[in-house]
Amino acid sequence: MADHPDLREFLTAAAPVPERVRWEIIWAYDDAPGWRLVCPVPVDGAPDTSVQIDVVFGEALPMAPEPLALAPDTVVLAAPPALALGWKLRWLESDSYPQGKDLYDAVLLAEHTTVDPAMVRDLLRPEIMHEADRFGPDSVERWSVDWDNFRLEYPHITGDDSAWKQRLITALRRSYGMD
Repeated sequence: MADHPDLREFLTAAAPVPERVRWEIIWAYDDAPGWRLVCPVPVDGAPDTSVQIDVVFGEALPMAPEPLALAPDTVVLAAPPALALGWKLRWLESDSYPQGKDLYDAVLLAEHTTVDPAMVRDLLRPEIMHEADRFGPDSVERWSVDWDNFRLEYPHITGDDSAWKQRLITALRRSYGMD
């Protein structure tokens, strides 16, 4: 993977605590190379908090990126929330071992944005072929998510996976015109 030192410097400098930023190489995006930026963000009264930013190179986006302000003078182009939700749904529906973090993220995204069902089907089709046409909010119920490991890593998150799946179903019904 080609290194992009200017981009890494730019993003590291934008962090609230630049000296604590970590970079990890990731290959989780359909073999598109990238990095994960783990950026500690101090929050009063909260345990160690951080924001993860995945930076991927060469992946075609099915919708235009949007400006995202990382800091007052630091703006980057990023996948819109609806696309991030679509990707989370793809991973949760098609992955052999769906992760609790993806369910958690999907709920937060779905409660704050809508997603085009046709885009979700298009994202799912390469993974699950014709079954993508049957995907809808109620598909969430059959997921077997690794919630126990998620809870070990994030003990301050309350509720079991069933409660979080129900929240996602409720939020997705809005996108699917079922509310």
